[in-house]
Amino acid sequence: MFTRFFSKIYLFSIARRVISVTLAFLLIEFFDELNYGIEGAALPVIRDDFGLTYAQIGLLLGAPQLIGAFIEPLLMLLGDTRLRKSLIQ
Repeated sequence: MFTRFFSKIYLFSIARRVISVTLAFLLIEFFDELNYGIEGAALPVIRDDFGLTYAQIGLLLGAPQLIGAFIEPLLMLLGDTRLRKSLIQ
């Protein structure tokens, strides 16, 4: 009765799925860290090429987060209402 659940083939297929999901999450984390690492490494090059101050660089790199902080709550409210289908399409 329990031989199906504990067979080597069944356990191998479960292990494969777990490894696949784990690798997917690790790749997502890698590219997330790479994204923030590139910003820090590119800071001196951007500053020198465009002749910007550190305050201007801070505003430039912080602008996407500031814009997202205002837009995301609005999109979440719209997504929780009857407009969900139109937002997804």
